[in-house]
Amino acid sequence: MFDLVLGFLPTSFIWLRPEQMFTKDGRAWPWTVFRDPRSSDIEQGVLGDCWLLSAMALIAERPDVLEHILLTKEYSHCGVYQVRLCIDGQWKIVLVDDFFPCRPETRSIAFADGRKNQLWVPLIEKALAKQLGSYSRLRAGRTIEGLAMLTGAPVEVVSLEDETDRDIRWARILSAREAGFIMGCSCGAGKRAVNEEVFRRNGLLAKHAYSVLDVRQEGEHRLLRLRNPWGSFVWKGKWSNNWNGWPQDLKRKLLSGEPSTGTFWISYDDFLSHFDSVDIAKIRWYQGWAELRIPIQMGGEFMNSDRAVRILIEEPTEVCLTLFQGGARTAHDQVDLLICVHMVSTSGTIGDLICRSARKLEAFVSTGDVFLRSGQYIIVCHSLTTLGTRKIHGCLAIHSSKPMFADMVPCPPAVYTDSLVQLALKEGKLHSSLNGVFPRYITENFSGLLLMVDNVLEDMWVHVKVECSNSTNVLSSRGTLDVADSIPPLSRQIIMILTHFEPTQTYLVQHQLLVRVSHRHALGDFTIVRNGARTGSESHSPPFGCPAIEQLHSRKALFYC
Repeated sequence: MFDLVLGFLPTSFIWLRPEQMFTKDGRAWPWTVFRDPRSSDIEQGVLGDCWLLSAMALIAERPDVLEHILLTKEYSHCGVYQVRLCIDGQWKIVLVDDFFPCRPETRSIAFADGRKNQLWVPLIEKALAKQLGSYSRLRAGRTIEGLAMLTGAPVEVVSLEDETDRDIRWARILSAREAGFIMGCSCGAGKRAVNEEVFRRNGLLAKHAYSVLDVRQEGEHRLLRLRNPWGSFVWKGKWSNNWNGWPQDLKRKLLSGEPSTGTFWISYDDFLSHFDSVDIAKIRWYQGWAELRIPIQMGGEFMNSDRAVRILIEEPTEVCLTLFQGGARTAHDQVDLLICVHMVSTSGTIGDLICRSARKLEAFVSTGDVFLRSGQYIIVCHSLTTLGTRKIHGCLAIHSSKPMFADMVPCPPAVYTDSLVQLALKEGKLHSSLNGVFPRYITENFSGLLLMVDNVLEDMWVHVKVECSNSTNVLSSRGTLDVADSIPPLSRQIIMILTHFEPTQTYLVQHQLLVRVSHRHALGDFTIVRNGARTGSESHSPPFGCPAIEQLHSRKALFYC
């Protein structure tokens, strides 16, 4: 039964306790949970979970964090251990035994192992496998996921391949180091073409994760100190341990003492040339930051039980909001996630958009660190591709530098639409159009397209026809890529939302907009032809497929003083 629960045939492995296993260190070390843990203690087995082991290697640099994970800190002769993990944004204490899958022929552990007979590595791996339902569920992932699960802290990826100014990137990395955050980096695994042999000649491993131990601005020199978790094979270029060009003062300052296994210095310029991203876990509990974790439901049909989160801030504070999709690692498809934070208006309804996360098809999204003034705010969590289909369970994690109050408040269907309207008003780019017609669209940080049209004319209808048939790898909220709508005087409507479909492939959004004014609501020849026919009397073409989609694209009255 135990083998079947973990997803393997009973004949694949034998399950042994530590005293029954053979290890590389033999009996030279007694079994223990910790023994001066280091990243070089981690050995990967036959399971493809290097994303998790890379995160463990980063955690090994911080014993205080590692001890927060392993609640059982001494070897248990009963073989029972408690491991604390943050799964889908919620803290879980997982109870595991110390029977581990081993190779029958060698009686050695088959998956992750800890050198010097340490159990913290296989215990964390087994606890996560148990929580997800199978060791096989640990295959493939990103280091940033592992950091989120192990620390529960807000996490951030700094891309080294986008068009962000290099000085801004340096400032972000340096600031993260000064704040004491855990950082890792990815070498040669991004979008750029990589010659792995050239990387190896330079002492680097492509498609490999490294720890960031230090970041220094020494005069005009920008330097980073990295560690290869393998404990060997290090950078051989400028600022490496054996480089001849070290200034004597910096050599005494940065290379004094015994070199640590697998560590090296590298210049920021060479770092940008060989590495593609930096993963950051913003651990701030020792700084007095507070956290709230609130279960959330998103998508599906709108229901009376739908809730938004209201927060009351009594004094200005820095906050970070993260929205997690429940069961993301075990789900067949990723759904889109979006956080919108709004002021509460004087009438108690949803007000201006203050900040938002990027909209992504990922396990979680975050607003990053934002500064909120005193007042009341409403947080609306969106999953637009699941509207009208199924409810998605998630968790909203709120980290704040100062205490705040939060409660769940009713979220009528109109609030979801109003939230997106406020987003379009704040960020939407204006199309050139007819007088009195204001089309706005959003594509940046949206994984698709949001298109909204305002009709400020007092006595004319606006007919809008949108053609997106040249777009690729996207889904339409209307079920088709060509739509038409008739918008009454002094009204607005969200016409269409496109969403990136297959996240492993790139997508393309192209839209053409045709607009005219009319004394009649009927679309006439703007109606989309279906099954070779056109009625011409419709005001929405095609008709909305379900009540949730109809609400999303409902007309909203404009009120101008």
